[in-house]
Amino acid sequence: MTARRLPSRVVLAAAAVAVVGLGGIWVVADRQTEPAPTAPAAQLPTEPSEAADPSPGVYDMPLIGLSEPGWTVTSAYDESNPAQRVAVLLTDAGFDGAWADIKVSGSAGTVVTVPVGDTTVDVNGQPANVTEIDDGVILRWTDSSGHALEAFGWQMDLDQTVALARAATVIDAGITIDPLPTGTSLADTDATDALGRFAGYRFTHSDGREVEVTLTPGGARGLYQRQGSPSEFDREGRTEIMIGDEPATIVDYNDRTPTSSIATAGDAPSPGGEYRVDILRGFWTWEFNTSRFDSAQDVIDLVAASSVVGADAWHASLADNIVPFNERSGVIDALLVGVPLPPDFHTDAIGTGNTEDRYQLIAEVSGAVVCGWFDEWSYARAAGDTAREATAEAAITSSRDWSMLNEIADQGGLAQVVWGLVDHINADPGDTPAVSTPDGVRSTFGCDDIG
Repeated sequence: MTARRLPSRVVLAAAAVAVVGLGGIWVVADRQTEPAPTAPAAQLPTEPSEAADPSPGVYDMPLIGLSEPGWTVTSAYDESNPAQRVAVLLTDAGFDGAWADIKVSGSAGTVVTVPVGDTTVDVNGQPANVTEIDDGVILRWTDSSGHALEAFGWQMDLDQTVALARAATVIDAGITIDPLPTGTSLADTDATDALGRFAGYRFTHSDGREVEVTLTPGGARGLYQRQGSPSEFDREGRTEIMIGDEPATIVDYNDRTPTSSIATAGDAPSPGGEYRVDILRGFWTWEFNTSRFDSAQDVIDLVAASSVVGADAWHASLADNIVPFNERSGVIDALLVGVPLPPDFHTDAIGTGNTEDRYQLIAEVSGAVVCGWFDEWSYARAAGDTAREATAEAAITSSRDWSMLNEIADQGGLAQVVWGLVDHINADPGDTPAVSTPDGVRSTFGCDDIG
């Protein structure tokens, strides 16, 4: 049985997007004990609003609405991890119980280094590095074909995780588990695809307050990845609270140095009013990072009143620079006007997705075109096909005239990176900066994630 590989999109944003990692992405230092925030002053209405989505899919990426007037979505991203993966559910509880995520974490030829002195186990004749956590175990190894693999057993012991790892085989269509242990099942395609997705939305209020909402999949495992386990250092400083009937944790960053949960430019001082709330809502962990809030109670009230909304309410909350999912295909077609397209180029791999800001979409679209032409140029050069090479070279060089790149030239580094590739292709072939080598280009523009 296999898990489908989902095409992904390229991101080369004006500012780096934090990557979810084991134990969360912020390190929380000790802080003075403060009175625990109370339950929300104002609870959600019992009757659903007209904008509420009456039946969102469990694995659908939530569209978030903040009930207080004056909030606008000013930045957004919605990403997919293209790794081949399979999710094995050990109980009828699904993702609420024990389960394992086995994925290819690197392409063929990637080497997984097993640190000297770390615990290792044998996985089909290959040493696997073992990382044990409070709620499970993680294995990392390279199989005999050179695939770098990772098995994350959630609420599983080492023996169970090793047994699944030994049954896993990488094939073109995904990963097989043979034999599948008695009593276990594979997660369906929607669930497996959702495990590779993450998203973030920045809301800006007319009074200057800001909220970044990050969405992480995987049920309780996703919550662990955002905030760590109770025994780990990055849980220090968290206060456990109830928001309605939902358990959550809150961190007050205002007394910390640095305090930047919302990134500020250069050496700009923290805007203050910074808090972080992590709350598990079904399959998704919702994380709120705020700035310019007066109190923890204000943040708790905002989280309590946040909800999944329907498409109409979501679109109404978007700033002009945001491309909603129902307009994505049309915007992509407009961006490609006047752009030479590489052979067999299709927008299918970049034509689907959720909401994102226009810069991100331009990064994805232009990256896909650059990848196609760079592959064409590389193959032609290797084959000695000078005519084909010249065509690809002219197409990449024309990127200096692409309207979409000129539109964002002063918004971030993407356009300059593309034009740096142009300079390389038109220069001495012996001069090969990292971005202009085949691996460098594919890594920078996410070429391997497209198609």
